[in-house]
Amino acid sequence: MTPFTSAGSVPDWQDFKQLPNPQIAERVQASTLGSVLVAIDGTQRWFLFDHLEGKRDAISSAHYWSTYMKVTSRQYTVLLRMIFEHGVTTVFEPLYLSRPPGEFERALINLPRIVSDQAFVDLYHELDVQVHFYGSWQPLLTRLGHTYLWERLRALEEDTASHQQRRLYWGLHTPETNPETEAIGHALAVGTRSTQELIESYYGQDVPPVSLAVLHAEQPWPATYLPPFVGQRAIFYFTANSPLAMSVQQWREILYDYLYCRRTDAEFRNYTQLDANTWDGLKQFYNLNRESTLGVGRRHPQGEFWYPLPQIKLPERWCDNDQPG
Repeated sequence: MTPFTSAGSVPDWQDFKQLPNPQIAERVQASTLGSVLVAIDGTQRWFLFDHLEGKRDAISSAHYWSTYMKVTSRQYTVLLRMIFEHGVTTVFEPLYLSRPPGEFERALINLPRIVSDQAFVDLYHELDVQVHFYGSWQPLLTRLGHTYLWERLRALEEDTASHQQRRLYWGLHTPETNPETEAIGHALAVGTRSTQELIESYYGQDVPPVSLAVLHAEQPWPATYLPPFVGQRAIFYFTANSPLAMSVQQWREILYDYLYCRRTDAEFRNYTQLDANTWDGLKQFYNLNRESTLGVGRRHPQGEFWYPLPQIKLPERWCDNDQPG
């Protein structure tokens, strides 16, 4: 198997998934991919089954929440490092705090982890990551009496301001407030401007648009996670497990789909140029999936969770080429 080294060539999936990180990073940086958004959810289920062997009794143990927060925080850095090392330079991490009061407070108490945990400190400095916070962090933390937390977040922004290679934006979403509301107020305050001027004014610098967004399949209202002014053209990917647990191969499948499989604005489907074999395969795919709808699922009556139903059927002639692995 010959590895691909040219950023302009189109590799087969079986070749692409085995490329070294620097070669994939080269292709990503030569592409149109801008920012990446990963919205994390489903973390308790991941923690229970991947780290506690599915033992339900562990939830009531005295050390459950502290261990959960510690492990989850460490996994965040693993995920972010993997994304950055594949050539992505700007990542958005929207934190959606819409939990029962106890969990909400626990999340705030553990918020300093993204400032002080050694795994995060190493990530920021080893990969030269500039950290930013967008959304209503300051008013929310001030209202809840956690002004000191906002001061620690601001200190992290200042400490990493000199980093230039990569950027990480932590966003805040709650039922009461979201970045979009704040951004509208900001836009009104600065007056009518172009989108580019609004981006630079709101974020303090130019920010590439979000090209792809990865979310948990059960997350409601996925568009609400998009950051203001830069999320209008994102391509969405949904994981069955928590995105926090995304493997290297899973991330490479997403990158491969974005880089080589998705239709671009410049492409035009000319059906008259399809050969007979391709035309017959397309007709078979169309007939097999006349009533298929991606996103349809069921709600489990006991577990109180939603799961997607399999929908797409592939023509036999396509199956050998279209199965990842």
